[in-house]
Amino acid sequence: MEKPIVFRNKGQQLVGMVHIPELENGKVPAVLMLHGFTGHKIETHRLFVRAARRFAERGIGVFRFDFRGSGDSEGRFEDMTVHGELSDAMAAWKFMKAEIEEFDTERLGVLGFSLGGCVAAMLAGRLTDQLKALVLWSAVSEEPSDNFDYFRLMFENRPNKSVDWVEHSGYLVGRRFFEELDKVRPLADVRNYHGPVLIAHGSEDKTVSPKHAKTYFEALRNNSDAQLHIIEGAGHTYLQRKHEEQLIKITVKFLEKHLK
Repeated sequence: MEKPIVFRNKGQQLVGMVHIPELENGKVPAVLMLHGFTGHKIETHRLFVRAARRFAERGIGVFRFDFRGSGDSEGRFEDMTVHGELSDAMAAWKFMKAEIEEFDTERLGVLGFSLGGCVAAMLAGRLTDQLKALVLWSAVSEEPSDNFDYFRLMFENRPNKSVDWVEHSGYLVGRRFFEELDKVRPLADVRNYHGPVLIAHGSEDKTVSPKHAKTYFEALRNNSDAQLHIIEGAGHTYLQRKHEEQLIKITVKFLEKHLK
C-alpha cells in the first residue's frame, strides 16, 4: 500500500509518501529516504520510487518526503540550507516513529542520496543507537572539499553581486546555504554512529567524486558492519538500468540483513 502523508516542521507543510508492505503480520521495519540537492521524493528517473517499491516487496516500509522548498513541500528553495534539511529529516524521523503505526520503531533505517547523504550522515550522528541501519548513496562529505569549494566559488563569482542568491539548474540558491558550509561536518557527525552502514558510489560519478565514499568508509570502517560498494561504470544518478539494479539489489540485501 502507498499513501500520501503530510506533516509540519518550522510552521511549514512537508509532503511525503509512505510505502507499507503487503501480506505482513504486525509491525514492519522501515527506512527514511532523503533526496538530493534540487531533488525531490521521486528523484531523478524515479529512482526513489523504484527503490521504495522494491524495499516494500521485501517487507521493508519506506517514508520518502520533500524537504522544505523542494517538490510539493511548502517553502522557497532559496531559503534552503543543509542544517534546515537536517531539521526536516529529524522532524520526519520523529513523525515516522510516532505517527506511522505500521512501522516498528525498533527497526528503522535512514538512506540518503547525494546531498541527502550528507544530511543522512549528520542525522545518524545525532540518532546514534536509535538507528539500526544507514545507507549512503553517492553522498557528499566535507573531505575532499571539492563540492563545497564549487558551491563557494559559485556564490563568489555570481554575475550580479547585488543579489543574495545564485541561479543554478533553474533554482535560486540563497546566501545562507553558502555561508553555513563551513559549519557542515557530516564526517565528524557520523563518527558518533557505530551501527551498520552501506556506502555505495558510482565509479564514473562526475558530480560527487568516489573519493567521498572512501572518506566515509575510512570514518566508519570499524562499525559493526561497514560496506563500501563502488559500482563500476555508474554515474552520479545511476542512469543506466543495470547500474540502478545493482544499487537497489545490494541495498535490499543490506536492509534485509539489518532491519528484518
